[in-house]
Amino acid sequence: MKLLKLTMLLLLPAFGWAQEAQPRFVIGTELGADFRKFDPAISRSLNYTAGLTLEYPMGKFSLATGLLYKDYGWQEYWEYTGETSQEVIQEKLYTFYHINDLTSRLAYYSIPLRLQYRLPCNCVYMQAGVHADIASFGEEIHQQYVFRTYMEPETFDFTREENLEPVNFTFELAVGFKLHFNEHWRMFMRPTYRILAAPAKSGSPVLNSSYRQLHMAFGIQRGFF
Repeated sequence: MKLLKLTMLLLLPAFGWAQEAQPRFVIGTELGADFRKFDPAISRSLNYTAGLTLEYPMGKFSLATGLLYKDYGWQEYWEYTGETSQEVIQEKLYTFYHINDLTSRLAYYSIPLRLQYRLPCNCVYMQAGVHADIASFGEEIHQQYVFRTYMEPETFDFTREENLEPVNFTFELAVGFKLHFNEHWRMFMRPTYRILAAPAKSGSPVLNSSYRQLHMAFGIQRGFF
């Protein structure tokens, strides 16, 4: 019994070191989706985020970055063709503007910069971050016919390359929960409150306000010592 107590006493420093040991960096995957969208909702369809992340622990804090792909779903908008026509209706002359009905995905390649603070249990952490979102111009679908409207072009005309901000920002606050499988592997679940800054430039007829979502992210991570 005395030998057992002596052995445990000698091992206490080792246990203390093991609890304080931190990986030099952590690499992981991240996959998430918005489960609550506030008005105005940017899209009623499923919005998802996927990518790779990198964390650098520093005591109770961590700096994190990565490369993410964000898909906010299909957006519909009108583009003025530059053509007009006139028509007499009930003895009044009306000018009609010809427009294309277009749809395309609003998507970004995103580089997040995050600051995390781990609580004493080491399985719960607080996170604040900002993302630099680089617009990804994908396929743009044109309808096969042209609409006419009597509205002035400035009230509806949207050209994706001209009106959409090429670089935008997302701000986030989150609480993360980690489950450690062993010294190297862990998984996380992280509910996040996100604010996407207005994707379009000032004066744009669409996508001209900020958008707020509750986002849920999951991932697997590996620590390297």
